[in-house]
Amino acid sequence: MKLLNDDICKVNTYLVFDLETSGFRAVEGDVVTQLGWAIVQNNKCTEIGSYYIKRPAGTMLKNGEASEASTITGITDEILQEKGEDPRKLLDFAKYINDWTAAGGQLIGHNIFGFDIPFLQDEMRIEFDFKLDVPISSVIDTGMMVKASQLKDYQATDETRQSFYRRVRNMRSRVKWNLSDSLTDLCGKDALEKIAGDAHDAGTDCEMVVVLFKKLQELVDV
Repeated sequence: MKLLNDDICKVNTYLVFDLETSGFRAVEGDVVTQLGWAIVQNNKCTEIGSYYIKRPAGTMLKNGEASEASTITGITDEILQEKGEDPRKLLDFAKYINDWTAAGGQLIGHNIFGFDIPFLQDEMRIEFDFKLDVPISSVIDTGMMVKASQLKDYQATDETRQSFYRRVRNMRSRVKWNLSDSLTDLCGKDALEKIAGDAHDAGTDCEMVVVLFKKLQELVDV
Protein backbone atom coordinates (compact mmCIF):
# COMPACT_ATOMS: atom_id res chain seq x y z
CA MET A 1 0.00 0.00 0.00
CA LYS A 2 1.36 3.40 -0.93
CA LEU A 3 1.52 6.07 1.75
CA LEU A 4 1.00 8.87 -0.79
CA ASN A 5 -0.69 8.79 -4.16
CA ASP A 6 1.56 9.09 -7.19
CA ASP A 7 0.48 12.65 -7.95
CA ILE A 8 1.52 13.83 -4.49
CA CYS A 9 4.80 11.90 -4.60
CA LYS A 10 5.74 13.87 -7.71
CA VAL A 11 5.05 17.33 -6.26
CA ASN A 12 8.29 19.33 -6.09
CA THR A 13 7.05 22.92 -6.21
CA TYR A 14 4.64 24.17 -3.57
CA LEU A 15 3.62 26.89 -1.13
CA VAL A 16 3.57 26.13 2.60
CA PHE A 17 1.73 28.27 5.11
CA ASP A 18 0.91 28.23 8.80
CA LEU A 19 -1.11 30.44 11.13
CA GLU A 20 -0.87 31.28 14.79
CA THR A 21 -4.13 32.66 16.14
CA SER A 22 -5.68 34.11 19.27
CA GLY A 23 -8.15 31.22 19.45
CA PHE A 24 -9.91 28.58 17.42
CA ARG A 25 -12.80 30.39 15.72
CA ALA A 26 -12.63 33.53 13.64
CA VAL A 27 -16.44 33.64 13.59
CA GLU A 28 -16.31 34.21 17.37
CA GLY A 29 -13.83 37.07 17.15
CA ASP A 30 -10.51 35.21 17.17
CA VAL A 31 -7.87 36.53 14.78
CA VAL A 32 -4.62 35.58 13.07
CA THR A 33 -1.66 36.77 15.12
CA GLN A 34 1.22 35.42 13.01
CA LEU A 35 1.60 34.18 9.44
CA GLY A 36 4.40 31.94 8.25
CA TRP A 37 5.16 30.77 4.73
CA ALA A 38 7.71 28.90 2.65
CA ILE A 39 8.09 28.49 -1.09
CA VAL A 40 9.69 25.33 -2.46
CA GLN A 41 10.71 25.17 -6.12
CA ASN A 42 12.11 21.99 -7.62
CA ASN A 43 12.54 20.57 -4.10
CA LYS A 44 14.60 23.57 -2.93
CA CYS A 45 13.27 25.99 -0.34
CA THR A 46 13.74 29.37 -2.04
CA GLU A 47 11.88 31.56 0.45
CA ILE A 48 10.78 31.30 4.06
CA GLY A 49 9.49 33.93 6.43
CA SER A 50 6.92 35.07 8.95
CA TYR A 51 5.43 38.19 10.44
CA TYR A 52 3.18 39.16 13.30
CA ILE A 53 -0.11 40.99 12.74
CA LYS A 54 -0.81 44.19 14.67
CA ARG A 55 -3.83 43.74 16.91
CA PRO A 56 -5.62 45.79 19.59
CA ALA A 57 -4.60 45.63 23.23
CA GLY A 58 -6.25 42.70 24.98
CA THR A 59 -6.14 40.34 22.02
CA MET A 60 -3.89 37.87 23.86
CA LEU A 61 -5.55 38.28 27.25
CA LYS A 62 -8.42 36.51 28.95
CA ASN A 63 -9.85 37.82 32.21
CA GLY A 64 -6.81 40.05 32.55
CA GLU A 65 -4.35 37.17 32.28
CA ALA A 66 -2.38 35.68 29.39
CA SER A 67 -4.72 33.62 27.23
CA GLU A 68 -4.13 29.95 26.48
CA ALA A 69 -3.00 30.89 22.96
CA SER A 70 -0.50 33.38 24.37
CA THR A 71 0.87 30.79 26.80
CA ILE A 72 1.29 28.18 24.04
CA THR A 73 2.80 30.43 21.37
CA GLY A 74 4.58 33.02 23.49
CA ILE A 75 2.85 35.74 21.46
CA THR A 76 1.81 38.68 23.66
CA ASP A 77 -0.07 41.92 23.16
CA GLU A 78 3.26 43.75 23.36
CA ILE A 79 4.74 41.69 20.52
CA LEU A 80 1.72 42.29 18.30
CA GLN A 81 1.67 46.03 18.93
CA GLU A 82 5.42 46.58 18.67
CA LYS A 83 6.29 44.16 15.86
CA GLY A 84 2.96 43.56 14.15
CA GLU A 85 2.32 44.35 10.49
CA ASP A 86 -0.82 45.92 9.03
CA PRO A 87 -3.60 43.28 8.89
CA ARG A 88 -4.02 44.06 5.19
CA LYS A 89 -0.85 42.05 4.61
CA LEU A 90 -3.00 39.01 5.38
CA LEU A 91 -5.33 40.08 2.60
CA ASP A 92 -2.37 40.34 0.22
CA PHE A 93 -1.33 36.82 1.19
CA ALA A 94 -4.85 35.48 0.70
CA LYS A 95 -4.86 36.99 -2.80
CA TYR A 96 -1.50 35.33 -3.42
CA ILE A 97 -2.92 31.95 -2.37
CA ASN A 98 -5.84 32.41 -4.77
CA ASP A 99 -3.46 33.23 -7.63
CA TRP A 100 -1.13 30.35 -6.69
CA THR A 101 -3.82 27.67 -6.63
CA ALA A 102 -5.64 29.09 -9.66
CA ALA A 103 -2.43 28.57 -11.61
CA GLY A 104 -2.34 24.93 -10.50
CA GLY A 105 0.05 25.39 -7.57
CA GLN A 106 -0.02 23.07 -4.56
CA LEU A 107 -0.68 24.40 -1.05
CA ILE A 108 0.79 22.44 1.85
CA GLY A 109 0.47 22.61 5.62
CA HIS A 110 -0.10 20.57 8.75
CA ASN A 111 -3.81 20.38 9.55
CA ILE A 112 -4.57 23.19 7.08
CA PHE A 113 -7.67 21.36 5.81
CA GLY A 114 -9.34 21.41 9.21
CA PHE A 115 -7.95 24.64 10.66
CA ASP A 116 -5.70 27.09 8.81
CA ILE A 117 -7.63 27.31 5.54
CA PRO A 118 -11.14 27.61 7.05
CA PHE A 119 -9.87 30.05 9.71
CA LEU A 120 -8.26 32.30 7.11
CA GLN A 121 -11.35 32.03 4.90
CA ASP A 122 -13.55 33.20 7.77
CA GLU A 123 -11.24 36.06 8.73
CA MET A 124 -10.93 37.28 5.15
CA ARG A 125 -14.71 37.23 4.77
CA ILE A 126 -15.37 38.97 8.09
CA GLU A 127 -12.57 41.53 8.00
CA PHE A 128 -12.23 42.30 4.29
CA ASP A 129 -15.31 40.83 2.56
CA PHE A 130 -12.87 38.77 0.49
CA LYS A 131 -13.32 35.18 -0.68
CA LEU A 132 -10.33 32.92 -0.19
CA ASP A 133 -11.09 30.28 -2.81
CA VAL A 134 -8.92 27.21 -2.36
CA PRO A 135 -9.76 24.03 -4.30
CA ILE A 136 -9.10 21.07 -2.01
CA SER A 137 -7.58 19.27 -4.98
CA SER A 138 -4.69 21.74 -4.56
CA VAL A 139 -4.28 21.08 -0.82
CA ILE A 140 -1.80 18.63 0.69
CA ASP A 141 -2.37 18.21 4.42
CA THR A 142 0.60 16.49 6.07
CA GLY A 143 -1.32 16.18 9.33
CA MET A 144 -4.06 14.09 7.76
CA MET A 145 -1.47 11.96 5.97
CA VAL A 146 0.50 11.25 9.14
CA LYS A 147 -2.68 10.41 11.07
CA ALA A 148 -3.87 8.10 8.28
CA SER A 149 -0.51 6.34 8.08
CA GLN A 150 -0.52 5.67 11.83
CA LEU A 151 -4.00 4.21 11.51
CA LYS A 152 -2.97 2.20 8.43
CA ASP A 153 -5.70 3.84 6.40
CA TYR A 154 -4.72 5.32 3.06
CA GLN A 155 -6.25 7.33 0.26
CA ALA A 156 -7.85 5.10 -2.34
CA THR A 157 -6.81 5.64 -5.94
CA ASP A 158 -10.32 6.79 -6.86
CA GLU A 159 -10.85 8.89 -3.70
CA THR A 160 -10.68 12.68 -3.83
CA ARG A 161 -8.43 14.53 -1.42
CA GLN A 162 -11.45 16.24 0.13
CA SER A 163 -13.18 12.93 0.81
CA PHE A 164 -9.95 11.45 2.18
CA TYR A 165 -9.25 14.40 4.51
CA ARG A 166 -12.80 14.43 5.82
CA ARG A 167 -12.75 10.71 6.47
CA VAL A 168 -9.43 10.80 8.30
CA ARG A 169 -10.33 13.91 10.28
CA ASN A 170 -13.46 12.19 11.63
CA MET A 171 -11.59 9.07 12.74
CA ARG A 172 -11.37 8.73 16.50
CA SER A 173 -7.91 7.75 17.66
CA ARG A 174 -5.28 8.27 20.31
CA VAL A 175 -2.42 8.61 17.86
CA LYS A 176 -0.19 11.68 18.09
CA TRP A 177 -0.03 13.56 14.83
CA ASN A 178 0.78 17.11 15.85
CA LEU A 179 3.64 18.64 13.89
CA SER A 180 6.47 18.16 16.39
CA ASP A 181 5.52 14.55 17.14
CA SER A 182 5.06 13.78 13.44
CA LEU A 183 8.48 15.14 12.56
CA THR A 184 10.17 13.33 15.44
CA ASP A 185 8.44 10.01 14.72
CA LEU A 186 9.26 10.00 10.99
CA CYS A 187 12.55 11.86 10.86
CA GLY A 188 14.03 11.37 14.33
CA LYS A 189 14.85 13.84 17.09
CA ASP A 190 17.87 15.12 15.15
CA ALA A 191 15.59 16.55 12.47
CA LEU A 192 13.72 18.62 15.03
CA GLU A 193 16.91 19.78 16.71
CA LYS A 194 18.39 20.95 13.38
CA ILE A 195 15.54 23.40 12.87
CA ALA A 196 16.27 26.71 14.55
CA GLY A 197 13.30 28.31 16.28
CA ASP A 198 10.45 27.33 18.52
CA ALA A 199 7.46 25.11 17.92
CA HIS A 200 4.28 27.16 17.48
CA ASP A 201 6.21 29.84 15.63
CA ALA A 202 4.58 30.08 12.20
CA GLY A 203 7.85 30.39 10.29
CA THR A 204 9.49 27.51 12.14
CA ASP A 205 6.40 25.37 11.62
CA CYS A 206 6.62 25.95 7.86
CA GLU A 207 10.24 24.81 7.86
CA MET A 208 9.19 21.70 9.77
CA VAL A 209 6.42 20.98 7.26
CA VAL A 210 8.90 21.14 4.36
CA VAL A 211 11.13 18.55 6.06
CA LEU A 212 8.17 16.37 6.99
CA PHE A 213 6.63 16.42 3.50
CA LYS A 214 9.92 15.43 1.86
CA LYS A 215 10.14 12.51 4.30
CA LEU A 216 6.58 11.44 3.54
CA GLN A 217 7.42 11.43 -0.16
CA GLU A 218 10.31 9.07 0.55
CA LEU A 219 8.08 6.61 2.40
CA VAL A 220 6.35 5.32 -0.72
CA ASP A 221 5.63 1.77 0.44
CA VAL A 222 4.63 1.09 4.04
